[in-house]
Formats: sequence, structure tokens, C-alpha cells
Amino acid sequence: MAHLARSAGSDLTSCVRLVVYVSDMYRYRPIVNQVQNELWAELNTTGKVLFPPRTIVEVQRLNDDDIVEVEGTFWLG
Repeated sequence: MAHLARSAGSDLTSCVRLVVYVSDMYRYRPIVNQVQNELWAELNTTGKVLFPPRTIVEVQRLNDDDIVEVEGTFWLG
């Protein structure tokens, strides 16, 4: 996601919303939380981690039997 944002002239600090789809909430929500913490903690120098709003949804199946799919909305202005 960070690479895609950079390729569009943005970065993770411009993320205004995340929607995460998981195939098993119990198994994958802790992993999603950990990855989000790692990505956004690196960006924040104030000591307080500020995350974009996030919705996490459990779905029966994702494309090609993926386990997680992330949709990000970024401010490019």
C-alpha cells in the first residue's frame, strides 16, 4: 500500500480511510492490527500513533483464496 501511495505522489500519512476484508476475523484481526501499528508507528514522531479510520469486515471468501484484502483511500490534494 505504501508503494502504491508513493507511485501516485502520496504516502501513508495521507491515508484518510482503510477498509480491511479478512476471511477469518479471529485469526487475522490481530495480524492486521500488528501490521497497521508497525506501518503507522514509523511515520509518527510525536509519540502518539495516529491511525486513519478503519473498518474491518469478515467475508466468506476473497479472490484467489486470499486471506486479507485492504482498500485504502488517500488524499492527493
